[in-house]
Amino acid sequence: MCPIHIIRYFCVALAYVLYFRILATAGATHLLLVTFLLPVSAMTLGMVFLGESVSRQALAGLGLAALDGRLLRAVFRTAAVS
Repeated sequence: MCPIHIIRYFCVALAYVLYFRILATAGATHLLLVTFLLPVSAMTLGMVFLGESVSRQALAGLGLAALDGRLLRAVFRTAAVS
């Protein structure tokens, strides 16, 4: 087996262990926030290390990921109270 496959399998196994450990300790809501932050970190690393450019659409998507439903929940909560 090629060494790159060994590294790949190790990293995937480590990712699964971390994923389910976060799920067990922090809960599903916080795990979902981690999932929303993956594209943000990928774009940032691509910009810093690979010199990639970021489009307006990508920045708009990052803004939506940052909201992660909190704005909608606040709007519906105030509508229900009124």
